Amino acid sequence: MSIDRTIARLGRDRPLADVADAGIGTALAQLWGASAPATWNRNRAAITSWLTWCHTKKHWAAPSVPADAGRRKENADETRAVAKTTIHRLLSRRDLRERALWRMLYETAARAAEILALNVEDLDLEPRRAPVRFKGGAVEGATQCGTERNQARATFARLSQPQFADHQ
Repeated sequence: MSIDRTIARLGRDRPLADVADAGIGTALAQLWGASAPATWNRNRAAITSWLTWCHTKKHWAAPSVPADAGRRKENADETRAVAKTTIHRLLSRRDLRERALWRMLYETAARAAEILALNVEDLDLEPRRAPVRFKGGAVEGATQCGTERNQARATFARLSQPQFADHQ
């Protein structure tokens, strides 16, 4: 895909020998200049590999990726796992709603917004499922393993409103 987009940007009928290094740099900048560093680096690497293949395997005159179109620094993900004691503390809170919320988040691995959007009438307590609207709009049933007891008790307090709405 990267190669096809670059060829289209350079001109499909244009011989590779007629393309200067700066032309490759310009095409990269136009196509992926505003992209995230990981996207830029992935596409840059694909084009670099393709140009190297053209030159070494096919023995075609091919440009190179210019030095000013170098790799970009990617942000390292420093997300750490939550300590087991912290999870245990959240799952054993006194407030029933809080405990049910944290257990649903932990056991389903759903986003907080997805769980917070649940309404009481959405909950199906017998098979312990609830429809979750995922990012992008897809709807799937999320299973809540150990939540059913807490959820059933919390549900009786609310008949048709958001399950985790604040009391005011």
